[in-house]
Amino acid sequence: MALQLLAILLFCLVLLRFVRRVMQEVRRQRTLTWPRATATVEEEANALRAASVNGEGDTIFYHAELERPYIFYAHGERFTGNRLAPGLERLNASEAGLFLKELSKCRSFEVYFDPGNPADNYLTVGSPLLTYGRQWLFLVYGICVPAALWGMGSATAPGTLVTTLFSVTLGLLAALLALYYLMQPLFNLGTLLMPASSYGPQEVEDPLLKSLAERPTAPATPAKTAVTLPGK
Repeated sequence: MALQLLAILLFCLVLLRFVRRVMQEVRRQRTLTWPRATATVEEEANALRAASVNGEGDTIFYHAELERPYIFYAHGERFTGNRLAPGLERLNASEAGLFLKELSKCRSFEVYFDPGNPADNYLTVGSPLLTYGRQWLFLVYGICVPAALWGMGSATAPGTLVTTLFSVTLGLLAALLALYYLMQPLFNLGTLLMPASSYGPQEVEDPLLKSLAERPTAPATPAKTAVTLPGK
């Protein structure tokens, strides 16, 4: 009975997490259709708010928000924002360092804003929140593992066998989770920034016009003028 209750609890927790992630991805997809505006980032904004600090005072995680907001104009009005990406809540110390390094390379970026409410805006659209890896993770933790726990809880096998199967399942669960996060590459949000300078009009060189401009011109010849003499 205890294993069955654990299976139900695990299924509900994973389901809630999955629904939340789906809603975040839906919002991110909607953000892709928002208009963009050029935002100015002050040099003092090259810092993120600390979210978690260890016992030695070192920051482990940072909020996905700038300490100083960026400024942009939309519909003839001035707006500010500091959120980095939809659905993104925290960055670890290494990810924050990579992002701030990219942010410091430019002072103007393209930001996405809600046309109906420009106060709702993001510096980037972020990366997909429901990759195939995460979908498999939800499937294993939300369906496969609860089903295995439920089967062990309803089995008529001796208690020692059930306990062994339960221990093996928990071990595999922890190993899969550790393997998944160890295989994740370091997330560099800075690569998703869009410097405003790269979206301006670009001058395209025309080879034909260039060749005509470089062609040597013939020396000008004096114009011949007809002179009419008097009496003729």
